[in-house]
Amino acid sequence: MRRQLILASTIFLLMVAFALSQEKPSVNLPTEDTVNSFMQQTFGYDSTITWKVSSIKPAIAEGLAEVTVMITNFAFQPKELTIPAGTTVVWSTEMGRHTVWADDGAFQSDTLRAGEQFEQTFERPGVVHYYCDNHGDKGGKDMAGVITVTPR
Repeated sequence: MRRQLILASTIFLLMVAFALSQEKPSVNLPTEDTVNSFMQQTFGYDSTITWKVSSIKPAIAEGLAEVTVMITNFAFQPKELTIPAGTTVVWSTEMGRHTVWADDGAFQSDTLRAGEQFEQTFERPGVVHYYCDNHGDKGGKDMAGVITVTPR
């Protein structure tokens, strides 16, 4: 059973790596829901699989007064975000118990449960690193993110 799970995961990751290596992928990448459903039906695996691709470019929010960062299964989505000064970022929790703490202590949320939110308005240009105190640490370790605030 474990060997089959490892083999299926390896094949899936190889397919994703190949598709991402193409200038214009010739295959449709499966969604997390599709993979989770496949794993449940095929192996009885009842946990959520979340993957990260480090080559994804940071999200850029131009002209928006409010931007949402989803807190998913041990990850901030997007992990990197660029916003103009004066923008409010809203972290919205989908599952689990998570926090949003600035590396420099500028802000700190309470523990957020599924459906709860935390928001912070960024007035000054600069780079703000943050993390989940339950699952990450300062300096971008594990569950962490970064916001680049540009001048208006």
